[in-house]
Formats: sequence, structure tokens, C-alpha cells
Amino acid sequence: MKTSSAWRTEVASTALRLNAQLNNAIAEGGQQLAGAVPAATAHDAIERAQAVAAVPTGAWPLGRLRDWWSGASIETAWQALHLAGEQLALMQPSPGTADGRAQRAMTARHASSDADHQQVRNLRNVTTMLIVVLVGLDLALWLTGVTTGAVVGIGALGGALSVVFAIRAGTPPGPYSVLPTQAALKVASGAATALMATKILDFAAGVPASAARDSMYAVVFGFSQQMFTRLVDQRAGALAQRMAPRAALLTPAFSAQAAEVAPIVPEPRAESS
Repeated sequence: MKTSSAWRTEVASTALRLNAQLNNAIAEGGQQLAGAVPAATAHDAIERAQAVAAVPTGAWPLGRLRDWWSGASIETAWQALHLAGEQLALMQPSPGTADGRAQRAMTARHASSDADHQQVRNLRNVTTMLIVVLVGLDLALWLTGVTTGAVVGIGALGGALSVVFAIRAGTPPGPYSVLPTQAALKVASGAATALMATKILDFAAGVPASAARDSMYAVVFGFSQQMFTRLVDQRAGALAQRMAPRAALLTPAFSAQAAEVAPIVPEPRAESS
């Protein structure tokens, strides 16, 4: 699970590697590449990513909370690094068809990676909103005397027991940590389902109210919220299976990989008569 400082460190180290590659490409290409648009664009993009990684965005708490919600710093930094890598692909010595294909494939991979991580952030944000609503509901009903703190607490404990399902499903890599919100959603949902179950039993014929009854059903129905929250677990697991850690693809290695995966097939030559 990556923290804010972890992604900043990763961005900074990737920027250093890309900057070294940029300097090597300029040295090999001489003045022809030193003043070229791809070199200037890559240099500016690397500097932009380094600036974002060096300084936290906004004042605490509102500024950083807004940045945490939107992912503005993370997206700005990684998209800048992706742009730098794509410009470096255009600066390879003796560019040909293979290099052009590698650059286009790199752009597609970067766009796919950006989209996947944005989906993880959206999932985290939606889960966070559900938590706020459920916690507000639980507290309101508890404070107004509709239910007891014991029912809310035991139901939350039952929900916490199902966190193992979220861990088993897997969590997507990257700075948008979904697992903590998955766990918090299960706890809040467990309290809500336990509360609803005990209230329904209060109206059920032949089920006398008692502290023991409420405690037993609170833990059972608190755990049963897994039927609802497993949709979030499945979505997080699906993203975890298809996603790789975010990176700016380094040009030489990716060019060789792209050429190997999608080799260029020469056009057939006409036989001479």
C-alpha cells in the first residue's frame, strides 16, 4: 500500500532516470537534438513532475483534502513523466518504422494506465461517500435513542470480520488506497444492517426483545453486509488483476519489447522476371 510520500519518491526517482536518458540522447544526437522540440518538451515535463513531487499541494486540511479527492498532484506528475517518455521515443538515433510504432504503443500504454488508476480513485471516492452516509445514519439513530451503542458496536465488529474478503480479492497498486475505505465501509455497513435487523425483529411476532437477542443478531447481520459490499470487493479485485504499478516506460527497453511483440513484416517483393 503506497502512501503520499511513497508516490512522491517514486515520481522523483523516475524523473531522475528519464532525465539521465534525455541527457544521453542529447549527447548522442549533438546539437541536432539539443534544440529540438521533443528534447525541450521532455525537459519541461520532467521539471514539472519533479516540482510536483517536491512540494505538497495546498494547505492542510482543505487544500490537501481537495488534492487527495481529485488526485490532481498525482495525475499531473505521472502524465508529465509519460509525456517525457513519449518525447524521448522520438529522439532515438536513426528513427524508423519500429521506433514510431514503439512510440505509439507507449502512448497507448500510458493512456491505459492513467485511465485504470483514475478508475481506482473514483472507486475510492464513491466508497468514501457511502461511508460518510452510513456513519451519519448510524450516529443519528444511536444519538436519538432508536438503537443502542451495543447494537451499533457489535454490528460494526461483525462487519470488521468480513474485511478478510476484501484482502482476499486483492487491492489495486498505486497511491489510491482502496483497502482502507473497503474496510471502513464494511464496518459502517455492519452497524447499519445490525441496526435494521434488530428493529425488524422488534416488530416480528414471537421474538421477544432482549440484550442477548440484540447482540446475537447484531453480529450475524453485521457480518451479512458482505452480500452488499462484495460488489466493491469484486470491482477492486478486477482492477488489481489487470493493473500494473504506474510507471513511465523507459524508451530503449520498451522499444525492444514493442519490436519483439509486434515485429515489422516487410512488404513482399515482386519476383523478377
